[in-house]
Amino acid sequence: MLLKTYIPLPNYSSGAFQNYINNGVSKLDTRTDTVKVDHNLNEKFRFSFVISNDAIDVLQPDAGLGGSPLPVLRQFENTKGRVLNATSSIVLSPRSVNEFTYNQKGFDINLLFQNDGASPERPSGLNIKDFFPDANKLNYTPVISFAQGWAGIGTNQLPLRPAGDKNFIIADHFSYVLGKHTLQTGISVLHYNKTQAAFNTTQGNYNFDGTFTNHPIADFLLGSARTYSQGKELFVRSYGFVQTESYIQDDWRVSKKLTFNLGFRMFIIPMMHVDENLMSSFLPSAFDPSKAPAINSGGILVPGPNYDPLNGIIQPEQNGVPRGFANTFLGPAPRFGFAYDPKGNGKLSIRGGFGVSYLTSGNNLSALISNPPFNQNIQLQNVFLDDPSGGTPNAPRPTALNAFSPTFKRPMVASWSLTVQKELPGQFLASVGYVGTRGTNWEVWIDRNSPVFGSTPVASTSILA
Repeated sequence: MLLKTYIPLPNYSSGAFQNYINNGVSKLDTRTDTVKVDHNLNEKFRFSFVISNDAIDVLQPDAGLGGSPLPVLRQFENTKGRVLNATSSIVLSPRSVNEFTYNQKGFDINLLFQNDGASPERPSGLNIKDFFPDANKLNYTPVISFAQGWAGIGTNQLPLRPAGDKNFIIADHFSYVLGKHTLQTGISVLHYNKTQAAFNTTQGNYNFDGTFTNHPIADFLLGSARTYSQGKELFVRSYGFVQTESYIQDDWRVSKKLTFNLGFRMFIIPMMHVDENLMSSFLPSAFDPSKAPAINSGGILVPGPNYDPLNGIIQPEQNGVPRGFANTFLGPAPRFGFAYDPKGNGKLSIRGGFGVSYLTSGNNLSALISNPPFNQNIQLQNVFLDDPSGGTPNAPRPTALNAFSPTFKRPMVASWSLTVQKELPGQFLASVGYVGTRGTNWEVWIDRNSPVFGSTPVASTSILA
């Protein structure tokens, strides 16, 4: 029934060999609508806003992330985006102005199926049990993969919905002219929220490689799969953080020839968190060797009487662990600049500056939601297609983990520049300058168990440093 439903008849033959070639193409459909308004209410008050709405539909010629190259199931990507930028400014006095801005950006992405000959749901009359009977809530067809170059069938990691960002920035800026000084101060608040479904196959995944008959299709017809895996839950996670920045700046016109720009900005950057703290990390200092299992020469775990499968696993806001696995970061960021006209005639200028800023990089904690105990999967060998529960469990081996470094430092960027401009005869302008940027503490994922050439890795542990 599965072959008849999801495998189309051959459309190409070469001698005695028959095959199916997918000649389909991708289809892209886009639309953008924009509305812009600028209005001066009076001489002192002005506002403007721009609203833009995007709709992007992409239809793939095959199942895409669904895994199958055949066109009976096609991946349909639906993206909707919204951008709103609003600004208002008011002249409070001849020396002072206040500006308020609001910027909003959001999008939703849904990776779905379009039925072109078959439905992703299990055909009526298909009697295949799941190891976790309540996991496949969408009643999707199991993933069937074949070795030796045969196209597979099934739905793999689709659908993925929802996946969206909803972010906004509120900012207020005030400026005041005091003699030779132009003073500015302001504050901005970034609110970030992301919702995304996790990649997890809950409909079951069978692999046929010819172990039993030397041919994967023959194994399938007998219902004898080499391996089987299934996730226990198709879950959605929401991530978020709120970042605040405040600043003060003085543009000081010392003389006709010299101007200084002096400023200071304070970054308050918390770590991204997951709603309900549904993520975990591995912390070496929390690992108790007395609770660790032994590992034999074949790389198989041999649990002892004190074995703890969550040994070294920590969760946010438990046992002193901060939210997001790191404390809120306070980042001082000085700024300095100058402009100098040696002769005061506007024909030669020397400008320079230095500034520090911090990045929100390091907030990618999506890998930590798949750590134990949240993402439970079963892996079996030598299973029957109609009921995988009789398969042989894989030998217990070390689990691949993702971890957040307890010594994490916020990425910092320092920038500096020096330029000289000279007006030349014939309305030519010569300019020479140097611009430098140095970044430190960049986000990087490190494989702590990366093997030395010729050795055999036991497990994989990735740490965000």
